[in-house]
Amino acid sequence: MLEGLRRLRELGARQAIVYTSTDNLSAQKLYESCGFSVVGRDWNYTKRLD
Repeated sequence: MLEGLRRLRELGARQAIVYTSTDNLSAQKLYESCGFSVVGRDWNYTKRLD
């Protein structure tokens, strides 16, 4: 993750955005350990059509 962020910065990126589900605690901890912070929560809607 850190190497990928470093490469993005080298290419001129100024921001990186990652997404994960609310129940994926491992990903959340990884992102936080790399300096990411929660800025919002997305809601996904589904509807069964059967």
